[in-house]
Amino acid sequence: MANFPNLPPSPPVTDRDGRGRVRLTILIAAAIAGMALLVSSAHGADAGRGKLLYENQCVLCHTAKIHARAGQPKLTREEVRRIAEDRVRDNNITWGKEEIDDVVEYLNVSRYHFAPK
Repeated sequence: MANFPNLPPSPPVTDRDGRGRVRLTILIAAAIAGMALLVSSAHGADAGRGKLLYENQCVLCHTAKIHARAGQPKLTREEVRRIAEDRVRDNNITWGKEEIDDVVEYLNVSRYHFAPK
């Protein structure tokens, strides 16, 4: 370990109440979940941006229930993209291909977990 003469030594790390490990586990889990939303997929879509777009446009009508209706077959990436394109057109939303790709990717990482291409 490096010795820096102008800095006081770091205090030892202790976990007297046993909650330190729980806090660390929660912090790591939150970081991993956050990274999953921010990491771009192989085809360049940005799930973090898709989340913002979805929250600013789609949740006005769509609650989380719309994506988990009982008895409905699981949608594919292409089906979700087609639905998104239809809604964008029908509601005169000024999104291009990139915005739709981003929303589809957000729905992938947050709800549908599509099979890899």
